[in-house]
Amino acid sequence: MSIGPGGHRDGHHDAVGFAGLQVQELENIVLAAKEVQQEVMGVIMSAVGESTDLESANNAREWTGVIDSKLDEIVGLCESIKAELLRYGGGF
Repeated sequence: MSIGPGGHRDGHHDAVGFAGLQVQELENIVLAAKEVQQEVMGVIMSAVGESTDLESANNAREWTGVIDSKLDEIVGLCESIKAELLRYGGGF
């Protein structure tokens, strides 16, 4: 069954493409957040130093590092979503 120009099939294909673009936009935002996180880590390191016995300083450094790994995880998820959308779109 072939659906002509402007038909449901084309609209659905366009919607899948738009979803991929939206995921890319989310990934770009997360990548920008990673840059800010790296700046924040530098500021924290300047403020509390690299080594201290103070739990609060250690927590600040550690938790800021956790943010970095979580952002990396989100970037990976975005890449996986885009790949799945491409795979799904390939079924048209």
